[in-house]
This record gives sequence, structure tokens and C-alpha cells, in this order.
Amino acid sequence: MERQMSATQARVNFGEVLRYVSTEQHIVIVKHAGKPHAVVIGFDDYQDYKEYQQMKLDQQQLKLEATLRQAQRARAQTRMELAGKTLPDIAETIRQMREERDAQLDQALGLCR
Repeated sequence: MERQMSATQARVNFGEVLRYVSTEQHIVIVKHAGKPHAVVIGFDDYQDYKEYQQMKLDQQQLKLEATLRQAQRARAQTRMELAGKTLPDIAETIRQMREERDAQLDQALGLCR
């Protein structure tokens, strides 16, 4: 269960707030000018939160490492497949693709006339 109070109420009743979050393990949302600004939680809840955050970071790290390994395998495979081969000039490849595209456009426009 959570409880909401103004910053002034939280300051005036700080001992009660501490008791509420530590013994009853509830949450206090502290508002300022009617908007939530802070959350007071018990230490056990904080520890759980930290563990959860660390678990998420660990999972992200594992995903990143798996992605990196996959990229490294793909790179190694590409190197093996290209061993001894020279790649075509990229500028020439782009020029040829543009010529093919232009020819297709000319053909399509000729059909539409």
C-alpha cells in the first residue's frame, strides 16, 4: 500500500514516515506543489530494487555479449568466404545500379505514355 503526502507533511512527520516505510514496508510518495517529486521506501525494498536493476543490467550485458559474438562469427565467415577475392569498386557498383534503375524508370514511363 502506498501513501501520498506533501513535502511539508513529510518533513513535519518524518519519524512517522520512517516507521511507516520500515515497519509496515509501505511506500510514501512525497509531493511538491501537487506533483510527485520523491518516493520514500524501506531499506529492504531498496535492496530488492537494486538487485532487480543489477539483474536487468546483467541481462543487457549478456545480450550485448551474445550480439558481439554473433557479429564476430559473421565477420569471420565473411572473411573466409572472401579469402583471396577482391571486392568490386563500390563507386562502379553504385554507378551500375543507378544505370539499371534509370533504365527501369525509362521503361516504366514509356509504358505509361
